[in-house]
This record gives sequence, C-alpha cells and structure tokens, in this order.
Amino acid sequence: MAKKLSPNIKILDSAGKDYLPSLSTIHSRAFHPIHPYHKRICPDTPLVRAWWSTIFNDYIESEYSYVLTAVDTTKSDFVAGVLLLAYCDFDAKTSNVFMKAGMTDDHDRAAFAAMTGGHAHERLMKGNSHLVIELFGVDHDYAGQGVGQALLGRACELAAGGGYDCFVQANAKAAKFYEKQGFEVRESSVMPGEEMYVECQMVRQAPANLHKE
Repeated sequence: MAKKLSPNIKILDSAGKDYLPSLSTIHSRAFHPIHPYHKRICPDTPLVRAWWSTIFNDYIESEYSYVLTAVDTTKSDFVAGVLLLAYCDFDAKTSNVFMKAGMTDDHDRAAFAAMTGGHAHERLMKGNSHLVIELFGVDHDYAGQGVGQALLGRACELAAGGGYDCFVQANAKAAKFYEKQGFEVRESSVMPGEEMYVECQMVRQAPANLHKE
C-alpha cells in the first residue's frame, strides 16, 4: 500500500537554482546516516558541496534531464528528496554527469571510479537509448513518508510515457523498493572496501506498445 504523501511536500519536475544550496547537501542527508560507503566516497565538505552544486546546476540547465525534486513547502528552498533522471544515448554520451564533472581532492577517487565506471550499464541496455536514474535520495528525516515513492513513481511515468526502458544502479537494500515499481535485477556486484557494499544493476522495461528501438 502506497504511503500518503504529506500535503506539505510538493513534487517538481525541475528545481530552480534557488534550491542549489539545499541540493548540495541532499546526498549527505540521505546516505551518510545509513551508508558508510557513501560517506567515504563523497564526504560532506565545502569542496564536495561545491562539486554537487556544479552537478545539479548542469542538470538543471540540460535539456536531456529532469531534476525531480521533493520540496518541503513549510521551509524556504528546502529539498527533502531528489531523483536525477537523464536521457542516455551511448553515441551522444549524454549520461553519467558524475564522471564528466571529475572528482575533487576530497573524494575517495578509487571507490568513486569503481562505483561509476562499470560497463554493465552499456551492456545491459544493449546500446539502446533509455533513461537512467543517476542519483536518488531522500533526506533521512523524511524516510518512510512516501517521498521516495512519489519521486520514483514520477520517474517511471516519464520513462513509460516516452516509451523508454529505465536503468538504475541501486544498493542491494533498496532493490525491493525498485522491484515494486517494475524494475528487475539483472546483475549485482560488490564494491571494493571493508563495507562490502553491494550494487544491483536494475532495468525497468517500457510497455511493449511504446518501446522505442
């Protein structure tokens, strides 16, 4: 049963640049309390916050992406959750903004490269154009309130409406959540490090009558 979203939470298909300061901390607010692996890769430092701001700004300006944003209307310019959804054409190289942005001296460079540099994505999508979820996180204080369901549901609507398959690399603990929205685990891998963090490569196929070659 879907959780009822609070009337104070509004889902936007794109975020304005006034939200950049809050967007720059959403990764740490969403992942650091529960995933030491993410905290090690992207620590919450001024340098990394500036890096996140650059990424989100590029996403906001891109015609090939959505910055699906859950905002708390009771707080000024506050982001409770975000889902970055990008059109990917392997020939045009329009996805994977994280690698395009490079890394800072504060990143764990080896772990970051291992998470973002795999080849499963291209192999599983067979070179076809599709949509890819490149970041999806909900502020830990808003967990269990239906924010994630609303964001992922909107992403699936956009993918299905365009006739696109959708790809995501998700941590193993979140796999069941994605499966409820029609994603299937195609592969999984253990990231290097003592955390034994497992990533699942998952695909949601578009309805057959809308599928684009």
